[in-house]
Amino acid sequence: EVDRRMLAELAVSDANAFAALVKIAKDSLPADTSAPAVEAAAPKAAKAPKAKAAKPAADVAAK
Repeated sequence: EVDRRMLAELAVSDANAFAALVKIAKDSLPADTSAPAVEAAAPKAAKAPKAKAAKPAADVAAK
């Protein structure tokens, strides 16, 4: 891992090494960096209809 301070030192002292790191970083980016992130295309499961809440036994017995 390289932090900002190391990158700054490389840029000043060894321009070729810095340019190589920049190329590696650019190559690892997607082609269109302004495109929205694409989520994995997973089919959405159909939502099951909610079951009506069962009446408590005390209410059923009272009727």
